[in-house]
Amino acid sequence: MNLKPRMNNVSIQMDKEVELVGSIVIPEKHRDRASIGTVVDIGIGKYTDIGVLIKPRVKPGDRVYLPVGVGTEVSFDGKKLLVIQEDQILAKVV
Repeated sequence: MNLKPRMNNVSIQMDKEVELVGSIVIPEKHRDRASIGTVVDIGIGKYTDIGVLIKPRVKPGDRVYLPVGVGTEVSFDGKKLLVIQEDQILAKVV
């Protein structure tokens, strides 16, 4: 069974980053910089006002940068994924 994002949504597997200040670990949610992850699955895209479908510009396997605090974290099939709108992706690693 798969988790398929709807419309303009993208599911992302976030990288585990460990940031230390001295010997103190800074939790991910308290960092003030962009995060990086891998696109797991994508929706079909979004429709314009006149009904034209705009397909997603990312594909599964792409590495992307995301701003802090966007999306919804979901647990599915033992994995933690972040589901966001494609428009919220800052950059794609090429």
